[in-house]
Amino acid sequence: MTRDAQITLAEGVTWYSTGMGIGEVSDLQTSISETVQEEIKNFSAAYLEANPSETEGSPQNN
Repeated sequence: MTRDAQITLAEGVTWYSTGMGIGEVSDLQTSISETVQEEIKNFSAAYLEANPSETEGSPQNN
């Protein structure tokens, strides 16, 4: 089955309601930004924990 690269409405609603809860529309942009940044931080931490050799020689470790 070929999948379209775009997010379906059902996926978007699920991500919105599970990631941010149901809130005010006026706070949507801020909520999305905060949720995305949190997910990136979680992914980065998990990646570095699973791949400790990737951090050797990293500019952040100097």
